Amino acid sequence: MKKVLLFLFVLIVLACGGAYFGYNYLISAPSKEKETVNIYVDEGSSYSSIGKMLEDNKLIRSELAYKIYLKLNPVNENLEYGDYIISTNLSVKEV
Repeated sequence: MKKVLLFLFVLIVLACGGAYFGYNYLISAPSKEKETVNIYVDEGSSYSSIGKMLEDNKLIRSELAYKIYLKLNPVNENLEYGDYIISTNLSVKEV
């Protein structure tokens, strides 16, 4: 019984550690090179709705990780529509 509990404990610790490091990887900068991409945010867009556009332009690694980041770190600022020039070496937090 103790071996089963120990095995489950180790399994849970490894799963939580893997999820933590995986999430941190997915919200890190997708590139080390400083290239810029021009995107246009339509009027009425929200932070969560532009995730797909950011992922398609390789400005973030994962739309899902971006949305999870937004849930964990709510943004209180209004998003202004228009043209944005964003570097590919920025993390999700910096974008």
